[in-house]
Amino acid sequence: MPFGTEFLFSLGIGSFQLVLGVALFLSHRFSMYLKVSFLLFGLFAVMQVRLLALDEDVNCGCFGFATAKVSWASVAIPAGLGMLCLVGLQKRATSATRTRDLENC
Repeated sequence: MPFGTEFLFSLGIGSFQLVLGVALFLSHRFSMYLKVSFLLFGLFAVMQVRLLALDEDVNCGCFGFATAKVSWASVAIPAGLGMLCLVGLQKRATSATRTRDLENC
């Protein structure tokens, strides 16, 4: 990443996550936003695993822990939240299938 762009990148990602979170609460396109959330959590987890594989010592300001180091415990947070997105998508798909079945009766 070019020098000096970290602040803009972190501001943009943070803003995008805030808008995505509000959209999850307010939107009728809930499944689409769950998919985007899953992709973000997955990308974040993959990047943390990459840092661990390269044995990089990085402070991670992730999820409000300003002095936390990237570790397997910090990978578990986005991985777990990504799994919750998948559960939400599965429940949404099951609910839609049941609704269609009831309408066809």
